[in-house]
Amino acid sequence: MVESDEVERLKSSDKTELLELLTQAFKEHPLIPALGANPEATGPVMNAFLDCFGGVERVLLYGIRKDNKLVCASVSLDSSVEPSEPALVRFIFSLYRALGWRIVREFEVVHKEEPKYEDRYLELVIFGTLPAYQRQGLGREMLHFLYNEAKKEGYKGVILVADRNTPAFNLYLKEGFIVDREFTIGDATLCWMRLVF
Repeated sequence: MVESDEVERLKSSDKTELLELLTQAFKEHPLIPALGANPEATGPVMNAFLDCFGGVERVLLYGIRKDNKLVCASVSLDSSVEPSEPALVRFIFSLYRALGWRIVREFEVVHKEEPKYEDRYLELVIFGTLPAYQRQGLGREMLHFLYNEAKKEGYKGVILVADRNTPAFNLYLKEGFIVDREFTIGDATLCWMRLVF
């Protein structure tokens, strides 16, 4: 198990390394084929996410390094803060270029299905670990770090979206998350999940 003092705040200069990590971590994710994409589209999709959410007020980028490289990372933000309209337009256009119009329609479904929370939550937007470093407790360590940060900042808890057919979904259940709402995209069943402190 990695010690929590190994979690570090990432800087904009870490974006290339963060993009590579997320691309590798999500290349085999079941959502990619469910969206009608091949694994090569993973990089442009992750780049679109980082461009959109990386510039949002109060975005939190954290990572864990092992063997002198970034091996686990998270992108989270205040659930009460929305990305700017220009950032969302760039995001949707980037997804369209990478995956076509189907993803734009699916993104609208995801957005419409999002539960509306009155309380302020830390929203975990993207969270991944390099495949060679998975199942070593790094994801759980990152989650516990995020819980502590969220509590310090006065958040009610943590919210996220997870694919029911991934190991991450089971990790979130073991951590005490509940499913607030489910929806499907292609063959994927996505769940809005919440952990209240």
